[in-house]
Amino acid sequence: APGIGTSRSSTSAMRIHRSKPSAAAALVLLAGCRTVASFTPAAADCTRRRDTRTANTCVLHSSQANNGDDDEHISIDSFDAFVRMRLGLDASCGASADASSTTTTPSTASDQNVSSSPLSPAAAQAPGTSPTVYWAGGGSLYQAYSGKILANFVGYDVGRGYVLDPGRHVRQLSRKIFWFVHPESGEIMTEFEGREVKPIRYDYQVFDYRRAGDDADVTEGADQTVGPVDANRVGTSLSPILPSVVSGPRDVPVMPVTAQTAGRDRLQFQAPVFVDIDIPNVGPYRAWEFYDYTVDTTYPEDQPPTAVWCRQGSNPPFVQDGSGVMKFVGHRVDCFEDLPEPILELLEGGGNNGEYDIFREPPVDMEEVQMLQQKQQVKR
Repeated sequence: APGIGTSRSSTSAMRIHRSKPSAAAALVLLAGCRTVASFTPAAADCTRRRDTRTANTCVLHSSQANNGDDDEHISIDSFDAFVRMRLGLDASCGASADASSTTTTPSTASDQNVSSSPLSPAAAQAPGTSPTVYWAGGGSLYQAYSGKILANFVGYDVGRGYVLDPGRHVRQLSRKIFWFVHPESGEIMTEFEGREVKPIRYDYQVFDYRRAGDDADVTEGADQTVGPVDANRVGTSLSPILPSVVSGPRDVPVMPVTAQTAGRDRLQFQAPVFVDIDIPNVGPYRAWEFYDYTVDTTYPEDQPPTAVWCRQGSNPPFVQDGSGVMKFVGHRVDCFEDLPEPILELLEGGGNNGEYDIFREPPVDMEEVQMLQQKQQVKR
């Protein structure tokens, strides 16, 4: 399928055309990274960044000890590993942006500002680091409990990270968009049973992540560096990461992100979300979600970090009784040009009139977030 392990130049004859899209191409589940063969300036920069990722300027394993046999025992910093995987940010080295406030209680965007420089040159060379990170993929919306596919969807999240307190507290500025695709024709859906269908889009989201032990209410996981543990073992629990919502279209409760080993140089993270809130002018909103990430902490070129996401809840206009089930499979890329071909076709197509240009990059700072908030309030 186009966009899988091939360059854009080599797949030009196979691209999706909005008038007569290929269902197989449009619904490709976006596994693997493409090779950038046409070196535009941006693509060349991305290639150089990938080449420097092997420079081990700041390791995830904080210490190593040999116990006298063939087993390798290491200490693992789960906070640094998660932030590096999720945001491309080297929080453990403290080489990132400054912030005018370290307040972590959810508040208005105007209360907090962050610098627009997420990585120093030295930090950008550490394995797995990148100034901008994209999580791209696709999946299906099912009807519970028949299993009928109501729609497929493709899309991505784009974000960057900032250090507020080196090694202890970072901030994520991101946005995301997903398009619903007809399960048979492969065309982007604009209606379902006579009702309008729009992309799922969040123009901004701001989250904070804190090292466990910094919160007085946390009694476990006071030290995020756990070990030494057997590097080859599966299922060793590591200290959690503490997320909080700073700003977004919805203020939903969040739970600690759990972490565990998954074999040599592999970690798994799970972020659960359980929602039971009232939305003004809408009513009760209930849903649950699980985000599962897997990462090889050596960051080999052909094995990007992966994400699996599942959700049950309402999905208007498809399902409005809480029985919609969504399943997503995706992976991380570090350059806009490396997004899978079907997504690039949607973003660069002539029919969107620049509507999606905002999703090429994450929000620059909290000032941009505040501006977007004001625009939304005017629309309402």
